[in-house]
Amino acid sequence: MDNRTEEILNKLRGAGFEENLSEILEQNIQQGYGYFEITLFKEFDLDKILYQLRFEKNGENGYSFSGYDAQLFPQVEIEHSSINGTDTGALDTRMKSADWYYEYTDDYQVWEKGAAEMENIRSTLKQLTADEKGAHIAVQLWNNHVPLYSVNKPDFIHTAEEKFGLYPVLSFAPGVHAGEAYNRLKSNHLNTSLNNTDMNQKNYDYLKDQVKFTGFGDSLENELMEKIKQQLPEFTLQHQREFGKDNITATLHFKKPENSEVYFFNRYDLSVNQPNNEAAVNQTFFIGRENNFTLKEAYNMLAGRAVYKELNKLEKIGEGNTAYYQPTDEKYKAWVQLDFKNTEDNGNFKMKYFHDNYGFDLKAKLAEYPIKELNNEEERKNLLQSLEKGNRQSVTFIRDGKEQKQFIEASPQYKSINIYDSNNKRVRKTQKQDEDTSRQTQEKSKKQKQEQSPDEESGPGKAAKRSRKAKQGIS
Repeated sequence: MDNRTEEILNKLRGAGFEENLSEILEQNIQQGYGYFEITLFKEFDLDKILYQLRFEKNGENGYSFSGYDAQLFPQVEIEHSSINGTDTGALDTRMKSADWYYEYTDDYQVWEKGAAEMENIRSTLKQLTADEKGAHIAVQLWNNHVPLYSVNKPDFIHTAEEKFGLYPVLSFAPGVHAGEAYNRLKSNHLNTSLNNTDMNQKNYDYLKDQVKFTGFGDSLENELMEKIKQQLPEFTLQHQREFGKDNITATLHFKKPENSEVYFFNRYDLSVNQPNNEAAVNQTFFIGRENNFTLKEAYNMLAGRAVYKELNKLEKIGEGNTAYYQPTDEKYKAWVQLDFKNTEDNGNFKMKYFHDNYGFDLKAKLAEYPIKELNNEEERKNLLQSLEKGNRQSVTFIRDGKEQKQFIEASPQYKSINIYDSNNKRVRKTQKQDEDTSRQTQEKSKKQKQEQSPDEESGPGKAAKRSRKAKQGIS
């Protein structure tokens, strides 16, 4: 070994690289390349760290140790689940007890058993990587359990590591000790975990409330937090429920914009299956700062009904294919209904808007019908709010002195209301009949109030006045 090689080895030892690198170092020097690297691993407690040592030619025959890159593979706690039929918790247990050094045995039976076990573990891990969450867990399992210098890391694990950027690389000067590099990498990992935890919690709290107040309740909260922790570029959540006899399925979409660590709830796809329709009806509802529709409102619109909303006027920005619309602070109110005969380029049904100046007055229209709930201020208010949300609402009609339970819904396009019987069958009774009944009911109610109220002509002064009028009439 010449003095130049020994000098490099002394520098490596001073930087904490005590491994016997003389042979591989001399082999690379003899190649005469202008630059080469040597890769080695170290373990610190349960963490593994990869070092890429860099060497550069600085003269005709001389080389120098110019620094190194370090990459930390920390021991992490894994949140297990069942993915593609694989119980990752059970796989974790198998990998803990696996014989990772089976290749070093002289016993063929031990080698054969170990090889079969490794093949089974690799196959299961590869199956996991077909799913984004599974790929994260597969990488974590491998780096948690596989010892250094045992079996080779599969290409699909390398691919997943690079795809998700799970293990950042830091560069260090040749004078920085390998142990100090580990401390910095570990500190960065812990700080990133803490910062991500705090950011994730704030992001979760915001999205949790947004999902809840969009009408999806709190049933998705645990899954939402789990998805955020995985830090995938985008993810979806599924929600199913029933409205009466109608089945609905919603797919909620969440995504992180480029150069952002915060997720946004961008849209949800809604599908409604009704017993009397063979095909489901589908629509995508976008979520933004303004002009959003709740799940129940969206369902009502897909069921063919209209929703009364306060909306922000949209302003067109740009021209051509890059044009888009953004909400302004100017507000207006309108009934919104889907146009099932016309669609947008994205496949969505177009929306029809019936502004206040269109001429549909729900309060006035309801007053034309003999509806019992209109006689009570609180019930009248609740009825109006329910119809404005697009609901088909149960009411009590009074006809020929008898109460009859039926359902009604607003029909702004035709400036009327639709009436259904207790079986949700459309009632075709003429509006004239209900108007006559309503007028009779109102007149009867007015007469009853007058009979119950004090006589306008009562009292001593009024009685005397009536007496005088009577006498004048006799003369």
